[in-house]
Amino acid sequence: MNRLTSSTTPLATEVAIIMSSQPSASLNPQQQRFRQAERLRLRHRRNHLLPNEQLAASIQLANQLSGLIVYKQAKTIASYLPDDGEIFTDEIHQRAWANNKSIALPVIQDQQQLT
Repeated sequence: MNRLTSSTTPLATEVAIIMSSQPSASLNPQQQRFRQAERLRLRHRRNHLLPNEQLAASIQLANQLSGLIVYKQAKTIASYLPDDGEIFTDEIHQRAWANNKSIALPVIQDQQQLT
């Protein structure tokens, strides 16, 4: 077992599971606490990955994403610029541009609010 897996579930898949969850407002307090704890646990794991492990996770995510039908059909993909140990998105962006896709990034203005 490598450091990217806790059992047999790749880190990229775990992140996708948490991020695809329903909006926080629709969760009960216990679910919200669990979600927050999972985010903290995953952030800790991400921040302790070696650079080559971060790169491997990035490539793995790009491979998974580029295999999706919805990705293949998309003209624009939403993405982000990584921060605080988040998975690198360079591979995703390079593949998107190579496939003539546009990339939409969030803009953070004053007081860390997304627009």
